This record gives sequence, structure tokens and C-alpha cells, in this order.
Amino acid sequence: MKIIIYGLGEEGILVKRALKKNHQIVGFTDSYADINRWGGVRYIRNEKLKIINFDFIIIALKNRFASEKVKNELITKHLISESKIIDFFQLFTEQKVDKILTANTKKCTGIILGISHALCGINPEYLSGKWYNLAVGSEDIYYHKKVLEKCINAYPRIIQDLQYVILDLYDYTIFNYDVSLSTAIIKYWGNGGIMEDRHHYEQNINFVQDAEIEMEKSGYYVPVNDEYLLKIRDELFNKEVIYKELDNFFVKREFGVLGYKDYPLTPQINMSIEKFPFLPSNLYSIPSKRYKETIQENIYHFHQIINTVKGINPGIKVILLLMPRYIVLEEYHRIMLSSYKDEFEQAVKTVTDNNIFLWDFKSVEAISKNPHFYMDPAHLNYSGAIAFTCMLDEHIKKIV
Repeated sequence: MKIIIYGLGEEGILVKRALKKNHQIVGFTDSYADINRWGGVRYIRNEKLKIINFDFIIIALKNRFASEKVKNELITKHLISESKIIDFFQLFTEQKVDKILTANTKKCTGIILGISHALCGINPEYLSGKWYNLAVGSEDIYYHKKVLEKCINAYPRIIQDLQYVILDLYDYTIFNYDVSLSTAIIKYWGNGGIMEDRHHYEQNINFVQDAEIEMEKSGYYVPVNDEYLLKIRDELFNKEVIYKELDNFFVKREFGVLGYKDYPLTPQINMSIEKFPFLPSNLYSIPSKRYKETIQENIYHFHQIINTVKGINPGIKVILLLMPRYIVLEEYHRIMLSSYKDEFEQAVKTVTDNNIFLWDFKSVEAISKNPHFYMDPAHLNYSGAIAFTCMLDEHIKKIV
């Protein structure tokens, strides 16, 4: 196919590298430059596009708003057919579980389900065996269940020898949390959460429009599910190259945004909080209101997760995990969390058996007292994750 790439930044070079070699790059273009060549290829001015023979223009701009503006301009001002315009980053917007288990097809020893604490705090490379970290920031119990179901239904071969499931339970308040009713739901979906199921989103008073519109308003792409676009993506791009290129691209971006790796690369989480101003206003709040229906529903979904794992194989070890937060935060929250603790422990106690373990590492001071191990009071940084994961691995070895 004959391709024109819109974008003269690193995104454009990324697209050029990732295209399969049997396609011809006719040229680069954008709306401003006054040059003759770019990236070793000729530069085509926008006004000349309608006389050039090409199959697709690929817009290579990470900013969704800028990309949408360019697309509209190409259609209205330069009379380019919408069917010939492809937004590169839209093509590669997927749910995290799909990204990871498509790009990494090896059978796994264990999977990690959880929120941002597990996402940045458990580095699967430091666990014995082959693990996939499927945690996504802001994910709740219900969506943990949905990720597990996705593994079973879409990737059964990868988990057929599964031995362990780590379930990051965040804190004693976890059963009081429904992300689909919170302000975090759009960010959760935007960072790779399960969007195939909207759960209680229609009851969310924080948003008035459809989920897709709210995501686009916030600058997120909606995961691609158009069969035609997926076919074009497979025809145009070398998967092995694109996985590597997107990983390298996103390593320079904000935390929570990943390419096709299941764990953030070092620069994203390499800061520390040694000079953090430890004032209550800087620390994370505790929910002031109990949502009885949410608690009951989450306990039900929690039991379903356990039963689903047992349905795969009764011998799978399930580790219910509470990770260490920075000690100042733990101490600040200790009294406020006490009202949730008994309820949490009672709910968890009903499922623990010889293959299901509750590991509470909140008081492990070898981790929690070290400010160099934290990117903020609640999240481990890269060094902290290595220290914690190595400790976790030693505990796992004892239950083999």
C-alpha cells in the first residue's frame, strides 16, 4: 500500500519504523513545515495531497484533540475521504489485558490483578516463573473479576498451567469502592481498563454523556473494536516492531500509560518522596460514607473471583495481598481505617483455606519506612518494587 504519514515528530518516525517493509511511504506531511524532505522521504504540502496517489494517510499525533482537528481539516479543507484517514494511536488503543496477552503469548505461572499499587509495586520480572501483571490504576473488585474472566474466555491457552493468582486488595476500604460510580472511571478506561462492561456507569452522577464521549472530552482514545480497522492494522504494521516501538515511546510519558509491557519502565516511576511535605492535607483521604449496597455487591464479586479461580483448577494458590504504603500514610490512616478493618477481615476470612492466603504487608517496616522506595506515599517506585517483589517471591516459594 502507498502511505502518507502526517506528523514530523517522533510519532511520525515511530510509524515509519513500524510499517511493514512491503508498503511504500509516499511522503510525510503536516500543516506548517516549509521543507522538501523529512526522515529521508519527500515532504508533501497539504494542498498537494488531493493530486497524490495514496491508499492511506496515517495521522501520527499522540494528542487526541490535535489528531481530531487534523482529521477534520483533511476532510473539509483538502477533500480527503474519511475512509483513507487512519489515526495511528487510535489503532493501538486496547484494554491492558488484551495488549499484554496478545503481545506475550507464553504460558504463565501466575497473574496479578489489582490497582495502581500492584501496577507499579509488583515487578513480574522478579517473581519466579512467568507472570503477567494485569493490574490497572483505579480498578475495583468487579473489574478484577472481569479481567480474570477475559483471561479464561479469550486466552485459555496462556493460563492453562496457572499456579498462582495475586489479588491486590489495596486496603480495608476496598469493598466500599465502585469505580464505575466514581470520578475515576474515565481515567480507568483511558488507561486500559475493561470497557466492554460499563457496570453501573449509567448511574454515575459525575458524568452526563455516554462513556465514549466523556473519554474523548478527557483526551482519551476509545479502545478500537472495529473489525475493518483491526484488519488494516494487521496488514500495515509489523507487530513485533510496534510492540517495542510503543514501549520505547511511552516510557517518556506519564505514569499509568503503557505500551505493550505489563510493568512501567524505570523512568516512569523512578522518583522518590524523601522530601515529601508530610501534612495531612497532602495525604490520601478515607471514604467518609459507607455504601452498603456497594459493600455487599463487592463481597459477592469477591467470592465469585475465588470460585472462578477454583473452577480453573482447585489447586491454584490465591494470594490476597495488602501492600505496604509509606509509614507516615499508614499511621495517619490507622485510626480512620479501624472501622473498616473488622468488616474486611471477616469478608476475607470466609474464603481462606489451604490454597487461599491473606498476606498483610502493611506493617513491614523494611519497606514502609524507606522514603527512597516510594514515588508518593501510596505507591512504590522502581527500586521499592524490586525490594517488595523479591520479598513477595520468597513468601511464594514457601507455599509451593
